[in-house]
Amino acid sequence: MLVLTRLPNEAILIGDDIEITVLAISGSSVRLRISCPRMDPPVREETLRLDNLLSISGKVEVRVVSIRQEGGRVRLGVKAPRSIPIAREEAKEQFLKNQVSP
Repeated sequence: MLVLTRLPNEAILIGDDIEITVLAISGSSVRLRISCPRMDPPVREETLRLDNLLSISGKVEVRVVSIRQEGGRVRLGVKAPRSIPIAREEAKEQFLKNQVSP
C-alpha cells in the first residue's frame, strides 16, 4: 500500500483513468471525489472516516490512514496491482511537462 498525504483540492492519479480528489476534511471524515469512466456514475463523491475502505473497479482500494486537523491534511493509502501506476497529481503534471519539452 502506498500512502500519500493530500490537502483539500489535491488529487491522486491511479492508472490512466482514475482520479481521487480531496474535497474537504471535517473532524474524523474526508470528502472525496472519485472520477473513473468505468464506474456508473463515472464521477461520484464519497465521505470516508478513518480506516474506511473504498473499492474502485474491483482492483483499487483507498483507505483513510490518518487525518491531521492542524494543517488540514489527510493521509490516503492506495492499494493497486503493481502494473497500475499511482502518482500525486503534481508529479504526473511535472512528468508530462518534461516529456513535452525538447
